[in-house]
Amino acid sequence: MKDLVIIGGGPGGYTAAIRARQLGMETVLIEKDRYGGTCLNRGCIPTKAYCQNAAVLRSIYNSKEFNIEVGHVSFDMAGARRRKDDVVTRLVSGVEKLLKDHGVERIKGRAEVIDKNTVVVYGQTIQARNLLIATGSIPVPPPFPVMNLEMVVNSDQLLDLDKVPQRLAIIGGGVIGLEFAGIFSAFGSQVTVLEYQPDLLPAMDLELGKRLRISMKKQKINVHTGVVVEQVEPAGNPWQVTATGKTGSIHVEADLVLSATGRKACTDGLNLDQLGIAVDDRGFIKADQHMATNIEGVYAIGDVTGNAGPCGRGRRGGGGGKYSRPKSSRTLPCHSRLRVYLTRDRQCGFE
Repeated sequence: MKDLVIIGGGPGGYTAAIRARQLGMETVLIEKDRYGGTCLNRGCIPTKAYCQNAAVLRSIYNSKEFNIEVGHVSFDMAGARRRKDDVVTRLVSGVEKLLKDHGVERIKGRAEVIDKNTVVVYGQTIQARNLLIATGSIPVPPPFPVMNLEMVVNSDQLLDLDKVPQRLAIIGGGVIGLEFAGIFSAFGSQVTVLEYQPDLLPAMDLELGKRLRISMKKQKINVHTGVVVEQVEPAGNPWQVTATGKTGSIHVEADLVLSATGRKACTDGLNLDQLGIAVDDRGFIKADQHMATNIEGVYAIGDVTGNAGPCGRGRRGGGGGKYSRPKSSRTLPCHSRLRVYLTRDRQCGFE
């Protein structure tokens, strides 16, 4: 029997695996996709690669301010995607090497939890004294009727475009939606943001949303807050997004629609009900300050607990818990988290 089995190889899972090995524990890490999780493969790293493309483009567009004349400028979206993929692949390889160097046993596949001490992966049974769930989160489906799924994408799919859409409608004015708004505006898209709440960045300080709204106006990004998206339907070419607000209906033409309305816990195959693991009203696993669930020997860290934020939070969680000092489980203080978001938004053109 192993000491610890970890489901999920993201920033929380792989750092926990490494720390467990450093403490002499026999550890198995199960990952169905590539190591690094959402942060490395579909989140922080690829978006920052695109942020750099956007920053360079903005410098070129503003070159006259520095008495520099630039001729015709073209942007190769397919080339930017290849660069992004190269960056991600290089960093994923680094994570794999770290795990190998620390002697972490790795299993690729989808895990099914039988009980708190038993996990099955494609017919292979792994038994362990402790279970750590670090499966992360996934985008929620669009909360409105969609007649053509190819026209509405989530943040994962948007990262794999080979062409820049002429008109991009973004449903959701949170950190994900606004980051992509800044990126694709620099890439040349006509961007429109539609947010249900009366302010942008509703989960953060209101002043941030106000400042970003002013910045987006300078970038000619259209913003509508306090609106409800009713449907996305064909109206010839392009398609039409229909929303309603206090002033009536809003119709936005779009060649592509990004649904960035939130994320949900990735818990498929975990059999949480069967195990009796407590979850909140949104389906995220409840865990205490030591990442322990209500079931003895079962722990959860990262986005699957609803603590979405900088991936450093997952890494801190992975290094903490039952087997380390309590201070290792602290999350980023509010001002540090704010600094992370401000830095990111400046890179995407927001001042």
